[in-house]
Amino acid sequence: MKKKGMIISIFFMFLLLNIFIISASIKTTKNIYNTQEIVYATSTVGAGDNLCRSQNPPSTVTLYVIENKDSWKDGDDFEEITSSEVSNSRFSNVKIWENPKSGNYDLIIDCNNNKKYDETIEPLFKQGFSVIAKEGVGIIQEGSRKIPDFSWNYDPEEIDSDNEILQIRTSAKNEDIKLNNVELNLEFPQNSTLNLEIYSDKNNNGFLNPVDVSIGKIEVRNKTETIPLDYTLSSGANESLLFVYKMNENYQKGDYKIRIASLTGLGVSSDKPIKFLGVPISSNKMIVSDKKSCLGSLDLILTPNPAAKNSVVMAKISNLTGCDGKTVFIKNNVCSLPIKEISSCILINNKCETNINSIEGKYSSCLDKNEDKDFADFGESDSDSLLIEIKSEITKKNISDEGLNKSKLINTTVIESAPVTGQVVSGFRNILEKQGSFLVVLEITLILILFVLVMILFRLRPSSPSPSV
Repeated sequence: MKKKGMIISIFFMFLLLNIFIISASIKTTKNIYNTQEIVYATSTVGAGDNLCRSQNPPSTVTLYVIENKDSWKDGDDFEEITSSEVSNSRFSNVKIWENPKSGNYDLIIDCNNNKKYDETIEPLFKQGFSVIAKEGVGIIQEGSRKIPDFSWNYDPEEIDSDNEILQIRTSAKNEDIKLNNVELNLEFPQNSTLNLEIYSDKNNNGFLNPVDVSIGKIEVRNKTETIPLDYTLSSGANESLLFVYKMNENYQKGDYKIRIASLTGLGVSSDKPIKFLGVPISSNKMIVSDKKSCLGSLDLILTPNPAAKNSVVMAKISNLTGCDGKTVFIKNNVCSLPIKEISSCILINNKCETNINSIEGKYSSCLDKNEDKDFADFGESDSDSLLIEIKSEITKKNISDEGLNKSKLINTTVIESAPVTGQVVSGFRNILEKQGSFLVVLEITLILILFVLVMILFRLRPSSPSPSV
C-alpha cells in the first residue's frame, strides 16, 4: 500500500509540475504597459520542446490575448481580444499587440483551437499583465486659414448670416479626448445681440460648409463666456475648429473680437481632466458698419441704340434707391475685370447720365452698393450692347442694278403700249415717282427723243402725186 501511495503521489507531483511548466512557458516581457506602448511576448519552453506537443507538432500556433480571470478551471471558455501567430517552440520578444486598451489580460495558446482552456496541454500565462491609460495631451495651434480683419454690414437684399472669425487646429495625443468646454473673452459694442457657434471644420478650409458639424453654441451676454462642447478628438489626428458669428440686423456698429482663454476635455481612456496647451489664441477684428441703405438693381440703357458711327451715345443709369452721392463707373467689358473705366457719373436722385463714344460692343455699369470693394453683389452691375449703323456701298449698287432692270422692263412696256405722247409722259412720270435713278431718267429721255424724231420723219415724207383723169 505504501508503494502504491508513493506512485500516486509521484504521478500527481509530475502532473502538477507539467502543468506549471506548461503554464509558465509563455509570458509578456513586463507586467505593466501603457496604452501607447506595444505588448511583447516570450516563450520559455525548453530548447527542444514545443508549446503544443503532438506526434507531428505544427511549426506555428496561435497565441491569444484574453480577459484576465482570478482563477482558471479546465474547460473554461475564453474570448479573443487579439491574436498572433507565433512559433511552436522557444521565441523571444514577439510583438503581439499594438495600441493596447487599458485593462487586465492573460495569454493562452489554444492547441486544439476550441476556444476553451485545456489544462493539461495548453500553456496559460495566468499571472497576466496590465495596460494602464497614458494620460492624454491636448494642443491648440492657429488654423490653416488666418482670417484677416474684415467688414460686414446688414444687407436686406443679400443676407449673409454666417461670418467665420477664427479657425484653430487641435490635436490629441496618447488617448482620445472628449471636449468639455471652451472659455472665451469677447470684445463687442454694448447693447449687441450676439450668437456664436462652434463647428468641427471637416474639410479644414476655414469656411463654413454643409459638411461641417456644429459642436457648441451660445447667445453671448457677457464679456467672458464658457461654451459647452460635444465632440471627441481622436488620438493622433489633427482637427480644426471654426468659430462663427450668426449675424443679424441687431449687431451694433463697432469692432468684434474673440480670445480663447482655455479649452478643456476628458481623457477617454484615463478618465482624467485635460487642459489644452497653446492658449490663449485671439482672432482678428470683425468690423460692423451701418446697415446697407443703397438698394435696387442697377439698370443701364444706351441711347440711341443703334447709333451712327463716330457719334456720341448717352449711358443712362436708374432703378436705385438710397444711393445718392455714389459713383457709377462705365466699363467696356464686365465689371469684375481689373480694367479702367471709360466714364463715370455721380448719382443724384438715384439717377445719373454720362456720354461715351459710339464704339460697337458690350458696356457695363458698375456700382459698389455695400462698399466691399467689388461689384459682385446683388444689383451692383448691368450691361447693354451698343450697335452701330453701317450704310453698305454694296447694298446701294444692288438697289441701283435692281432699279435699272425694272426700268428697262417698264420702258419696253411704255413703247409697246403708249401710242401717244401723253401716255408716254404719264408713264414717264410714274417711273420717275417710283425710280429715283439718274440712269432711268436718261434712258427714258432718249426713247422720247427717238419717238419724236420718228414722228417728224413721217411728217416730212413727200406725198404721192394724184392720179390723172
